[in-house]
Amino acid sequence: MTRPPSPLVDIRNLRKTFPNGTKALRGIDLRIDQPGIFGVLGPDGAGKTTLLRTLIGIMDFEAEKAEVLGFPLPEESLAVKRASGYLPQIWGLYPDMTIRQNLRFFATLRGIPEGEFRERKAELLEATDLARFEDRAAGNLSGGMKQKLSIACALLHRPRLLVLDEPNNGVDVAARQEIWDLLSRDREALVIIATNYIDEAARCDELLYLFQGSPLARGTPREIVERHGLRANGYRVIGGELGPLAEALAREPWIVFARFKGDAVEIEARALPPEEVERRLRAHPAGGDRIALVECHRPDLEEALHALTKEAAHRSPAHAA
Repeated sequence: MTRPPSPLVDIRNLRKTFPNGTKALRGIDLRIDQPGIFGVLGPDGAGKTTLLRTLIGIMDFEAEKAEVLGFPLPEESLAVKRASGYLPQIWGLYPDMTIRQNLRFFATLRGIPEGEFRERKAELLEATDLARFEDRAAGNLSGGMKQKLSIACALLHRPRLLVLDEPNNGVDVAARQEIWDLLSRDREALVIIATNYIDEAARCDELLYLFQGSPLARGTPREIVERHGLRANGYRVIGGELGPLAEALAREPWIVFARFKGDAVEIEARALPPEEVERRLRAHPAGGDRIALVECHRPDLEEALHALTKEAAHRSPAHAA
């Protein structure tokens, strides 16, 4: 009988408390069986960076079980590091060295033979559109080019696991798209990426949403929207002074949720017929004749995550204090 393959990540009750008493991770269970792009989201201080650093074997922790790529942590952390690529938030290349020299340096650290290095370098420079800048010093690259070079260095040895900590912060939209295309090319590796960009999160195969070190939601982007986004009673209201309108509607007992977003106020009403919702909105002192349009609203990932955070913050002891 063929033994089923080990999970790529198998974590049970993962906890991390810093010396000052801060509980960064509070009992996280995480199992990932298949390669793909796995997104980790959450507000600042949620524990995203701490989780990534524990998975890559560079931070101590407590757990009932912790295996990454089949290796137990912390006992086999060196094996995990050898089989992985890691891109922290702080840029870690050598600014005085050229693109080619940076790539060669990291190939030497990884023990990649010369012939394999030349072939892999050509592939990655083409994929990142950096071939024509091969002799340019890394310190003279734009923000997006620096990040593409960093990812290329992390991909040189064809890692089974690539961990990226908010790689696109401060990167322009075009470069972000190129970086995402690069990550999507290799579907044989597991990519774990911390991101605060909703458009990137929506493109992940699966998501984990953290709040104050605890998991709030896990699933595909669609599953999270369906579970936590505005339901059939969601509406977009356009017209009038939207900021005051959102504040006023949020205080109404027949409205579950209201916020000002873009060119509309998005609301979730309690179980009322659509015509009654529209009647109440148009009769509201903050709306009335100034409301130009009331339409049913399809939920999206941003509002689902916003609702999760708002609910968790309301329950949090720190919030109550």
